[in-house]
This record gives sequence, structure tokens and C-alpha cells, in this order.
Amino acid sequence: MKKKSVVVLIAIFCCLTAFAQRQMEYLNRGVVAVPDGKGNIFISWRLLVTDDDKAGFNVYRISSGKPTKLNATPITAYTHYADEKADSNKTYTYFVTTIVNGKEQPASEKFTVSALAKPYLSIPLRTPEGYSANDASVGDLDGDGRPDVVFANAYDNTISIYRNIVPVVVPPVADATATVPLVISANNSNATVVLNGSLSSDPNGRPLQYTWYQTGSPNPLATGVIAVVVLPVGTNSITLMVSDGLASSGQTITVAVITLAQAVDQLEAVVNADVAKQQSLAAILNAALGSIDRSNPTAAINQLQAFQNQVSAQISPLNSALANTLIDEAQNIINTLSAGGAASHKALKAAAQANGKLHLNFSGIHQQTYIIEASTNLVDWQMIGVANDNGDGTFDFDDAVSTQIPARYYRVVIP
Repeated sequence: MKKKSVVVLIAIFCCLTAFAQRQMEYLNRGVVAVPDGKGNIFISWRLLVTDDDKAGFNVYRISSGKPTKLNATPITAYTHYADEKADSNKTYTYFVTTIVNGKEQPASEKFTVSALAKPYLSIPLRTPEGYSANDASVGDLDGDGRPDVVFANAYDNTISIYRNIVPVVVPPVADATATVPLVISANNSNATVVLNGSLSSDPNGRPLQYTWYQTGSPNPLATGVIAVVVLPVGTNSITLMVSDGLASSGQTITVAVITLAQAVDQLEAVVNADVAKQQSLAAILNAALGSIDRSNPTAAINQLQAFQNQVSAQISPLNSALANTLIDEAQNIINTLSAGGAASHKALKAAAQANGKLHLNFSGIHQQTYIIEASTNLVDWQMIGVANDNGDGTFDFDDAVSTQIPARYYRVVIP
């Protein structure tokens, strides 16, 4: 009987072994990136049991919203990569893709390594008061493919659970509409343009990184919330990308650069279309255009100022909005002809406000662009914004972060 029983038990065991299904824990790709202590960023990921034996991997870095593939050929021998061109002072996001039969599969989850990050990942413990963490176990408790951590609290049989969750990230808002969309060229070839991303915002309250591109070009045109660039005559498509380290967004704007002659022609077109008795005003503009053609900026400035005076006397009492438009457009041309020579500003004044912002105020030339720069040592200066033109010859600017910096110096710069 014993022998028969043993045989039956073995038969049952073999049967169970043959038909049992293997239990597998769901895991995601597990991309992790940390500094390696040598100036590189070390990226690693999981090789899953479901991966094809001949699968390869591509590694991508996202910087300023643009993904860049880092490896020249698919990685097949290991599941890690060292990004030797990373800048430890910048925030990067990494992800990998799987290559199966020469075809790239959907991207993995992303992992962001912050600027000046430590060469390890830390878990902030929140143990109950009077307790300390004891033994720990790792496992996916909620089936999302990310390991969670369970700590046994010392002194009793309670536990603390730390879920490995992905925070809900609302992307930042890129807004480049503060950039002046029409700029006049003084040399009929190109013009200095101030790109202004100061209206951008981040709903998460994180600091933003700003990168500007000429649309269609992979190479950055400039960086920073305020950027001064030179653009050619014509229509220029510019894209602003902003990133808070976790997400990014972009906006494309158009900046038109026109010649002085085109600017006068456009002004004359407005006069002919909207002014009832335009002959005398058109004659002054034609004279100014002739002075520009003869390379006589002084005469052209005098004629445009005479145009402004006549508009103020004849049109302002009847249509103040139209008069202001004509005067402003003429002033733009005058400022370009002056090439900054007459665009100086008077003393900069500062006053603290109740909301904590520092309010800057100064006098200058209407329609002129003034950049505000700040420094903590009077040596290294950073562009922080563009002064607001109040339309009456005064300009102001509010520094929202002045309270976060012990000492800060300011200056006004004409681009």
C-alpha cells in the first residue's frame, strides 16, 4: 500500500507541475538616471522576461523639450548607458525605446534627474512619532509596475507603506507674445530683436528653463527668459520651449523684420487709408523717405518729428486712437534712425511694494525697448525682463524674486 501511495502522489505532483501557470509580477521598464560622480549621467533600465532575445535599446535625453537619441546603434549587450555629454548644472529627462526586428517600439516611462542631483535616490521617511524604521521589503503593491516599499516600525508590529507613485504633472505654459512682432532694420539687412518669454508660467511653481529656436532648426538660437538675437529682414518663425524639469511646452510666434523704407511705406498706407485730408501728411512722409534713400538720417528724423506734430495738432482732437497709432509708428522709425543715440534713460528709481515686489521706474524714449539686468556682485549681469512702456515717457518693472535674494543690483540696457 505504501508503494502504491507513493506512486500516486508522484503522479499527482508531476501533473500539477506540467499544467501550472507561472506567476509573473508586472514590471515597467524601470528607467533610472543618476550622476556617476565623474561628470556623467548613468542611465539604467530593466531587461524584462517578455523582451525578445535579440531586442536592442535606444536611449533618449530630453533637454528644453527636445528629445535627442544618445546612442549611435541599438544597445544589445547591456541595459545601461553613460551620458558623457550631460551638464550636471542642468535638468534632464531620459527614456528608452526597444528595437525589435529593426522597428522602434513605444517609449518607456520617463525619468528626470535634477540639476546638481546626488548620485543616489533617497526616500524621505515619515515614520510615526516615537518610532523608527526597521526591516524593509520591496514589492509592487498596487500593480502599476513600480516597486513600493514596506517598512516594519520598531517597537511594535505596525508597518509604514511608501507607494512609488508618479505625480500628476501639469505642463508649464510657454508664452512668447511679449516679443515685439515687428522690428525695423537700420541697415536694411538685419535687426537686433529682443525675444521675451516673461509671460510664461508654471502651475507647479517650479523654475523654468527657456530655449529659443528658429522654427525647423534643431540648434538653439538662444536661451533665457529674455534673449537678444539678430534676425534677417523678412518673416522669421521663432519657437519658445519652456521646461520645469518634469514637463515642457512650446509656442511659435512670427517676428517680421522690415527695412526703413518699408516702415515709412506702411505708415503712409495707414495715412492714405484712414486720414480724410492726407495730402500734407503724405508729403512729409515722402520727404522723409527721400532723406532715408539719400542716407540722411538727421533730415529724416526732423521730417518725421514734423509729421508727429502735425498729427497731434490735426488728428488728435478728432480721433485720438488713430493719432496715437501714427505717432507711435513714426517714433519707431525715429528710434531706428537714431540707432540708440537718443534713447538714453534718466536715473533708475526703486521702491519696495507691499506685495514684496521691488518696483523700478525711470524715464526714457517712448517706443524704445529697455532691458532690465540684475547682478549680485556688479560683475555678472543677467537679463531678467523688459521694462513696461507707460506711453508717457516713463517705464517701470516689477522684480517678483527680489525678496529671495539678499542683495541685488539693477541696470537698464538698450539692445
